[in-house]
Formats: sequence, structure tokens, C-alpha cells
Amino acid sequence: MKIPAPLARLLKDLTVAYGAKVAAELVARLTSPDNTEQAHHLFDRLSEAARARTPEGRIRATLGVLRAQLAMVEVGGEDDRVVVESWRRRVHALDATLDLVSTGYHGRERSRQLARLRIHADALLHEFLDRQRNIVEGGREGRLPPA
Repeated sequence: MKIPAPLARLLKDLTVAYGAKVAAELVARLTSPDNTEQAHHLFDRLSEAARARTPEGRIRATLGVLRAQLAMVEVGGEDDRVVVESWRRRVHALDATLDLVSTGYHGRERSRQLARLRIHADALLHEFLDRQRNIVEGGREGRLPPA
């Protein structure tokens, strides 16, 4: 299957910004037969986030994408609620840490801390996408699979 040039450029930017795992997950979602509006919305938000000029801006945009996606998840049971709340707490903790790094660190140490935060934010995004893919494959679109 041939990917259109504009999409290929965006995917290249996403791969640079988020890594190959997240980009591959997005391609799988966008090319699947049951391509949903939510997949397009996620792709648009991540593309916009990848265009942020500073590392801090990209992390903030990634956390914003995660918050928006978590707001769209339907919680089906107690287990689902616990997982979603865990993700929300992790997003909030990353956001608070980012605020501390932005104001309290300078130079190389700030860059080092931002790199660590980016790794954590991207890992959380990948975990969310992986778990959400299992939702669609399990036939419970919009809800979380059993842990």
C-alpha cells in the first residue's frame, strides 16, 4: 500500500517526535478497515503537537493530547475507572514535574530533565494507544479491555 506524500511527511515528523512505535500504531489505526473518526482526531492532535518548536512545547502538547483522549474514553466498570484514573494521575504528575523543570532548571540539566520527561510522556502515550487498540480489537470500542 502506498502512503500519500503529505501523510508520509507527517508520519516522518511523528516518528521523529514520538518514536517508531507510536507512528506505527497511528498508521495501523489510519489504514485499518474500521478507521474511526477518533483515529483521525488523534492523528491531527499528535501532528499539531509534533510541530511545537520547543521540547517543552512538545511535551505539553503530548500531555494535552493524552488529556483529550482520556476525556473521550467511556469507563465501563470499576477496573476501567481505576486504569483511567491512574493515567490521569500520571498525566497530572508529568505536568507538575514539567512546571518544576521549566522554572527550576537551566542549561544542560534542564535539557536532561526535559528528555526524561519526554520519555515518560511518550511511554504513557504508547501505553494508552496500545491499550486502546486492544479495546477496538476486543469489540468494545471506546472502553478499556480487561487488565
